[in-house]
Amino acid sequence: MKNTIKKILSSVLFCAMLSTLALFSGCNEKKPVDLSGISNDLGSDNDKTSEYSFVPAVLGCNADANSECLTLDLDGDGETETVSFTITKDSSLSWTQETNFDICINEARFQLDSFFKLAVYDENGNYVFNGIPDNLIYAVDIDKSDSFIEIVVAVPVEYRNFGTYFYRYNSGAFYQLGYVDGVIGHDSFSYDGKFTAVSPLLNIVDWYGNKKYTLESSGTFSSEEGYLDGMADPSLSANENRELLKVNIISDMLFVYPEPDMSLRADVLEPCTLYLLGTDNSDWVKCENGKHTVYWFKCSENNESGDIFLNDMGQTPEEIFSGLYRRTDYKD
Repeated sequence: MKNTIKKILSSVLFCAMLSTLALFSGCNEKKPVDLSGISNDLGSDNDKTSEYSFVPAVLGCNADANSECLTLDLDGDGETETVSFTITKDSSLSWTQETNFDICINEARFQLDSFFKLAVYDENGNYVFNGIPDNLIYAVDIDKSDSFIEIVVAVPVEYRNFGTYFYRYNSGAFYQLGYVDGVIGHDSFSYDGKFTAVSPLLNIVDWYGNKKYTLESSGTFSSEEGYLDGMADPSLSANENRELLKVNIISDMLFVYPEPDMSLRADVLEPCTLYLLGTDNSDWVKCENGKHTVYWFKCSENNESGDIFLNDMGQTPEEIFSGLYRRTDYKD
């Protein structure tokens, strides 16, 4: 459990890095993202329970805000709602206890799903995350042509990834609208129903790509399929990412193709250095050698375990390559 919490906390820090890139992807000047959130005393471990409330940020819509709540029209009915988030922690349990988050709209309090929790203890029982960065929880008008303002929440869903959840309020009902795999910076919204998320790619290495999504009129999300350039660390330059995604072939079993098409003639590469460039995020990876010759190789993913196999012959990436980039801050 200690290792699990360390992994979640490291994901929080990594999300901040991802948000820094996505937040200012369309700007000429980079500015630091404020990660201090709202500093507030959550109480000591001697307290039975303690709470504090905070106000989410607002994007693309009009709202009145004070230190306690937002006031805005969430469902377009002409009546404004007051909105805040509340964190509740129970100190009667050990340091492994996870905090619970609720959203408060008018007089109603809606408990978010059980998976929406964020550990705030370290292994010594001390709080290490006394606030929620406003780049992770906010109200946004995703599509100005409809009547709704959505609530957006980014949370860790596994050790290498954040997920972003979307919620709507309509005539007294609060419900989950959808989910996107990845984290979304504030400037990634165009307010016409489209936005971009920094999402994990095919798990041959730990890398990410900018994936485009659309909020459909039905209230569902669709994603733009196709090739995505890979980046190991979105805060680094293209050359630095290229070096992180450099691998060495240690086997004579890598079959490569000139295009992502197995009907074409395959070659077997001798041991050499390759640079991983990107993926269709389904079953093909694009790479090149030191002479900028481009190749594609085939992957398959086990739907249950998530393990990756190459060549449809059962070899794992570790059996074919050395130097595979894996983040180290969440490992046991």
